[in-house]
Amino acid sequence: MKRLTATLLVVSVLFSGCSLFQKDPQEAVNEGVKEFAQVKRASSLTKVSGIIHSPAGETPAQITFDFEVQGQADSTNQEEPRFDVTMKVNVGVDDKKGSAEIQVRSLNKKLFLKLNSLSLPGQPAELEEQLKTISQTWWNIPMEDTPFGKLNEEQKGLQEKLKNLTFFENAAEDGPEVVQGMDGTRYRVDLNKEAVKELLVEISRLGGQIPSPEEQTALADALSELSFSGVLTIGEDDALHRVRSTVSVQPTQGASSSFDIDYQGWDYGEKFELAEPADAREFSPLLLLPLMSTLGSLSAPAEAILPAEGDLGAEQTPESTEAEGVPAQ
Repeated sequence: MKRLTATLLVVSVLFSGCSLFQKDPQEAVNEGVKEFAQVKRASSLTKVSGIIHSPAGETPAQITFDFEVQGQADSTNQEEPRFDVTMKVNVGVDDKKGSAEIQVRSLNKKLFLKLNSLSLPGQPAELEEQLKTISQTWWNIPMEDTPFGKLNEEQKGLQEKLKNLTFFENAAEDGPEVVQGMDGTRYRVDLNKEAVKELLVEISRLGGQIPSPEEQTALADALSELSFSGVLTIGEDDALHRVRSTVSVQPTQGASSSFDIDYQGWDYGEKFELAEPADAREFSPLLLLPLMSTLGSLSAPAEAILPAEGDLGAEQTPESTEAEGVPAQ
C-alpha cells in the first residue's frame, strides 16, 4: 500500500506541473540574460517605434519614427568581427515624411556599405539625381585606423559589468511562447533603474569621461521620470531570445516620448556564410561634396541666401542701379 501511494504521488507531481520542478522566475530571467551575454554568433531582428511630443506651442509638434535592423553577427574572433545587417528607418516630422534603407557588411577587417534608398521631405530633383551616383552600389569604407583592440577592451569591460548587474527584477511567469522555432517561457519584468544608471556610468567611464556626482544625480532624476513595461522570453536552452518593452518618458518640463521595442534573437552559435561584395568600389569622402552642398542649401535659412532689405551688395552702387534704369534712393 505504501509503495502504491508513493507511486501515485510521483505521477501526480509529474503531471501537475508542480512548482517544485519549475525554476524560480527571477532565477530563470537572471540566468537567461547571462547566457545571452555570452552569445558570440546569432541572427537577430530589432524593431523600435516611437513618438515624441513637443511642449505646447513648440515646433515641430510631433516626431514619429520606425527603425528596423535585421541580420547576422559573429564575434567569435574579436579582432575580425563579422556581420551582415539591413537597416530601415521611417521618420515623420509633423506632416513631412522621410525614409532610408542601408545594408552594412563587415568581414576581413573591411566594412562595406550600400545605400538602397533615401527619401527626404521635399526632396528636389537635383538631390535625387545626386543620390543615384552613390546608391545601389556597394562601397568599401577604409578601416585601417579602426581601433578594434580598444573596442574589444571596452566590450570586455562591459561584459564584466553585466555579470554583476541585474537589469530586470520582480519577474513573473506569463505563459509559453515560440520564438523563431525555439520553445520558451515569457516572464513579465520590471526595470532596475539603478542597474541602468550604473551601466551608463560605466559606458561613460570606458569612453574616457567620468560623470561627476552632480551628473550622476541628474541621470538618476532623468531615470525616475521613465516608466517601463516589459516581457522577456527565455528559451529551452536557458538563454534570452526575445525582449518586448514599452518605455515612456513624462518629464515635468520638456518633450514627452514613448517607445516600443521588440528584439528577437535565434540560431545562437550557428555558423553562416559571408562574402565580400564582388563589385564593391573604394569610397572617397569627395563623392559626398555635391550631396552635402545640396543638403546645406536646403537647410540654410532664407536670410542666409537672400540679401537683407536695402543691401545692394559690394558691386551694386546707387550709380550702377541708376544706370540700369533703377532710380537711386
